[in-house]
Amino acid sequence: MSDRSISNLEARGQLCFEFEAGDAAVVATAIQGTSSAEVSDCEAHFATEPVTADAERPAASPDASAQPLRLGKGATMQTLLDLIASDPGLSQSKRRNLSSSIRVFVRTLGLALHMPASFHHYREHLKRFSLANARFSERRWANIRSDVAFALDRYGARRDRGRPSDLVSEWRRLRDAIEKKTLQLGLSRLMHWASNQDIAPGEVEDTTMVAFHRHLVEDTFERKPERIYRRTCLLWNRAAELVPGWPQCQVSVPSFQVQVSLPRETFPASFW
Repeated sequence: MSDRSISNLEARGQLCFEFEAGDAAVVATAIQGTSSAEVSDCEAHFATEPVTADAERPAASPDASAQPLRLGKGATMQTLLDLIASDPGLSQSKRRNLSSSIRVFVRTLGLALHMPASFHHYREHLKRFSLANARFSERRWANIRSDVAFALDRYGARRDRGRPSDLVSEWRRLRDAIEKKTLQLGLSRLMHWASNQDIAPGEVEDTTMVAFHRHLVEDTFERKPERIYRRTCLLWNRAAELVPGWPQCQVSVPSFQVQVSLPRETFPASFW
């Protein structure tokens, strides 16, 4: 298969869609506008192992009930690859795709697999990175980042996502009391983060929200953490008005607008 054919196939991209299952985000991908022959050619081109009688057997289904292991202290990106390789809850293709994305991610940033497996470590590198120096599209880079974030999240590098059952009882009761889905989803990350930090609902105040903002900046790949921080504060105050039993503490809503004030003498007298 020619390099041009491969490039054309990759350029058609992938359709990514995300839906909520409880509070767990499930991401699926599907190739659009590609003939079955082209897909077969592409699969054959990227195959890393010869086809054998054993390879022709149906792959074992992933064990959805299996709990993934967690990243320990001092874990590296190689540790992350090892966890993916031994994860019974992932399909073979998912393991392969995640491993590939992690290797490309680290290599593209000019780093190595012995680097720490943490969001915080890579945020500064991502800020300095320019896609103009890469050999792939912006969409491909977004998919790579998404895969790395998924892996770090799955093995415990993140503390603001999870299932409703992961919440402590106080937060779970409040979550169940929210009738509006948009309100429930909008506050989900704060609830999971606070639950993991042993912060009770009644203890949430301005300093709590500031710490949550710092978490978004340091421990995630969010491109606009300030927007999430502001929206979370707005939704918290809204929940205090609508949700029975919600703590009545109103939190300050931050503003990130840059305001410029000019002295009065800057303007002509006719202006006044």
